[in-house]
Amino acid sequence: MIQKTLMRFAASFTISTFVLLFINIVIWRRLEITFPHIAMVIGALSISLATTISISLFKIQKINSLIATGLGLVPLLAIPFILRRLYGVVIFRFSFVIFIVVALCALTYAIAVIVIAARYKKEEREMNDLLK
Repeated sequence: MIQKTLMRFAASFTISTFVLLFINIVIWRRLEITFPHIAMVIGALSISLATTISISLFKIQKINSLIATGLGLVPLLAIPFILRRLYGVVIFRFSFVIFIVVALCALTYAIAVIVIAARYKKEEREMNDLLK
């Protein structure tokens, strides 16, 4: 259990680091604004922690899947606030950055929906096997 959680954290940290690197490159190229590396690492750690908690809550088998889905989406709500804290008001007043953030949130939600759909299909197969 702990090893799987650490692997999820490592994977989400890697992905969030690359996403923040991409956002930083876009902002640097368009606005010539640079951000401190330490703040970006702390932001990537925070985002990956929220993502790991969310995935762990999605995968809880002991409670109803709808409740697990709702609980899993709660940590994802923190990600836009973390990004707002990282990039500040100056960056978020530009529309292209807002579109990038919305696209990232939509991507995260789409991944969550795919995970839940796979989970429901698995439960449906198990229920059909029990009926046979």
